[in-house]
Amino acid sequence: MPITLIELKSIKLQVWMKTISKSFGYKIIYLYKSNRPILVGAVYRPPATTADTDARSELNIEAAYLRNQEMHVLGDFNLNLFDPVYKTHRLVKAFRSLNLIQLVNQVTRPVSSTCLDHTYSTQPSFIAEISVPNIGLSDHLPCFLHENTRKQKDQIHSTIEYRDLKNLNTDELLQYLQCTHGTLRLFSMI
Repeated sequence: MPITLIELKSIKLQVWMKTISKSFGYKIIYLYKSNRPILVGAVYRPPATTADTDARSELNIEAAYLRNQEMHVLGDFNLNLFDPVYKTHRLVKAFRSLNLIQLVNQVTRPVSSTCLDHTYSTQPSFIAEISVPNIGLSDHLPCFLHENTRKQKDQIHSTIEYRDLKNLNTDELLQYLQCTHGTLRLFSMI
């Protein structure tokens, strides 16, 4: 089972765990960082999970989604991203309908060349990088998410420049306009 590490520096943390069945459980972690609450769900879904269990977990993840906060759901889903059946799976369709984007697209279990460990996010633009280093003693590789910590600046200007008209020399301006636009008729509005 994959291990999730979260670095906590001056972050308020509230954790609750719910077990759907004896073999299926998940944790939802509420992180309050600044004024931006983040929901992080850690999931282990066994390979023999029933459709009924998937339906109940779908309802719980939907309830978390309806809190309208940034949300990341990650863990071992035992659904191979590279398998054509993946796109038609009930849980994957539910994530897609909730606008949860799958971010890991590399092999996470080298023994079978599969991607079973997924990370779903409502705000993929807040994730700077995802890395899956080929390290570890488990049969699964760890997945690391690196969050954008700097606020990205918009590409539009945030200042307005204007001319100070208190000391405007109107005669000089009119002379300049007549020189550069000789055929232009100027009306004195000043």
